[in-house]
Parts: sequence; structure tokens; C-alpha cells
Amino acid sequence: MMPIAPVADLAYADTESELNAAKERFDEVQAQLDSLIAECSAISAQQAETQEKIDATRESIREAEELIAQKEKELAVHQQQLSDFAVESYKSDSVGFLDVLMSSQSFESFISMWRYVERINAQKMSLIEQVRTIKEELSQRKAQLENDMAELETLSAQLEEQMQNLTAKQAETQALLDGLDEEVKKLTEQYDRELAARAAAEAAARNAWANNMSYAELGYEAPDLVVTGEGSLSDVIAACYATGSPGYNLCAAWVTYVFNNAGVGRFNGNANDMYANWCYSSDLSELQPGMIVAVGTNPKGGWAGLVYGHVGIYIGDGIVMENIGYIARTPISEWISWYNVSPRWGWLGGVVLY
Repeated sequence: MMPIAPVADLAYADTESELNAAKERFDEVQAQLDSLIAECSAISAQQAETQEKIDATRESIREAEELIAQKEKELAVHQQQLSDFAVESYKSDSVGFLDVLMSSQSFESFISMWRYVERINAQKMSLIEQVRTIKEELSQRKAQLENDMAELETLSAQLEEQMQNLTAKQAETQALLDGLDEEVKKLTEQYDRELAARAAAEAAARNAWANNMSYAELGYEAPDLVVTGEGSLSDVIAACYATGSPGYNLCAAWVTYVFNNAGVGRFNGNANDMYANWCYSSDLSELQPGMIVAVGTNPKGGWAGLVYGHVGIYIGDGIVMENIGYIARTPISEWISWYNVSPRWGWLGGVVLY
């Protein structure tokens, strides 16, 4: 039996997983940062609006104070005029009934004069009351404005505190994002290096197997494989674990290498050929370990998948091993639902494994 191809260095798979996790975490933190920036922007707008209200309220208070001062002056003038009128009336023994009567030419003029004097006094008192009422209303308006001002200043202080907290949190998130960005860069570089090294190793391995070189000639230590069963089936399962990926879009080549490395035989062809020539059943009850499982076309595999299909090897326990750029272990149920076309299975080359 030909030597089994050594297990490819799959450290890149772990690196890829770490890289994907780091990218996902980066996206999450970036979303958090975007949310914080949006919150800061909203609070900043609210602060500007609140400050405009504070400025407008302060101006209204100033105007109210000016009006109050003006009304106080008017009130003082009217009160002084009324006081002066009262003093003059007193000094001249007041304007009494007899004075008005003696100065009147007739009874009608007496009535008219008396009413005139009373009307002057009433007008003065009414004017004073009007001014006093306006002053009281202005004072109440000023008190309300001062209360509004206090509430606005409290809101402004609260917004400032929120802004400070968000700014600090934004700085922390940005620092975390910068760290994740550096981690993603390092993992990307590591992944690229491992992928390049893996491709070179697989190319060397394919060339070596083509020339039937031994482990010693390749500089590899023979893998310590633990398998159960006997005969060609156990060799095929062992070869599934030991044979590395020959590259992306080379699913059938990997199957060929596995069976060749297991000593079963070399069966060439693409996945569509294997599907057409050796796969005959879609009954899960007939699926056995060692059988190949294939689809004649792979609608999710790009142009190559559509034309050549896809193939893997069923190793038992509901698991299919396949080459999808790396060697994957996929539950048969997921494998069937993923390709969403009718799969078939059978013995590659017509060789029944036991």
C-alpha cells in the first residue's frame, strides 16, 4: 500500500477561527462606538437647544425687570400727583360742598362741577390701581421666568454630566477598538503566512505522492493514527484524517488521493463523474461508512461547483469529510440541506469496503 499523505498543518484553521472572532468582536465594538457617537451628537444638540432657551429666558427676565422698574416709576408719579392734589385741597380747606355750591351759577352747573371733581379723583385712583396691577403681573411673570431658568440650568448641568460620561466611555471604546484593529491586523498577517506555507506544503506533498516518495524521503514522521475496524475501510477512514487539502475547488482530487493513499485504488474524475458513475442511491438507510456522497451540481460553489458538482466521503456516525479549501467534518443532514439538490452515494470504483 502507498504511504498515507501526512496531515496538513491545519494551524491556519485555528488562526482563521480566531481572525473571524476578532473581526466579529471588532464589528461589535465599532457598532458600540457608533452608537456612543450618535448619543454624544444628540446630547450636544440638546445642550445647544437648552442654552438657547436659557439665553432667551435670561433676556425675558431682563425685559421684565425693565418694565417693572418703569411701572414703579409711573406708580410713584401718579401717587405723588394724587398726594399733591390731596395736600392742595387740604390747604385750601378742600373742595367742599359749599365751595362748589357758591361757585356755581346754577344748580345744573353745581351738579356738573361736583361730578367733575369726583371724576378726577376716581380717575387718579383707577390709574394707580392699573399700574399696580401691571406691576404685580410683571413680578409674577419674572418669578415664573426665574423658576424656568433654574430648571433649564439644572437640565444643562445634567446634560453636561451625561456628555462627560459618554465622552469617557467613547474614549475607552475607541481604545478597545484600536486594540482589536491591531489584533485583526496581526491575525490577518499570521493567517496569510500560514495559508501560504500550507499551500506550499500541499503542493510539495502532491508532487511527492505522484512520485511515490516515502515519509523519510519527505522528512515527515509517520502519523500515529488510531483507527478501529480492519481491511480497506479502516485504511480509507485513516487516510481521510491523514490526507491534507490539495486546494480550493479540488474536492474530487482529495477523494482520489484518500482512496489512493489507502491502497484501494486510484479513481480519477471530477465530482460530477463520480456522481454519475459510482453513486446510485439517495436512501439514507443504504448509506454506509466509506461510501462517497456527491451532488452533480453545486449551486453554491460558483462556476466550478455548478459545472463539476461536489463530493465527500461518509466516515460513519452521521459525518461527511470533505475538502472545501480545508478538510471539514460536516453532519450528513447539514451537508444535504446545504447543497439543496438531490445527493447520491455509492462505492467509489465499485469497490465495497469492509
